Amino acid sequence: TNAETAVSFAALILADESLAITPEKLQTLLKAAGIHDIEPIWTTLFANALKGKDVKGIL
Repeated sequence: TNAETAVSFAALILADESLAITPEKLQTLLKAAGIHDIEPIWTTLFANALKGKDVKGIL
């Protein structure tokens, strides 16, 4: 879905900047990009799924 894609890209941006992937940071990045229709559950799910993972290494 579009929500999953948007949150995925936001997570990649945070990982690329070596920042922690948290629901709050994901929401902040999405809002800065003008994406306001993402339900908070998506950012929480992605942050929890990626917690402790080396996202750069996965790529």
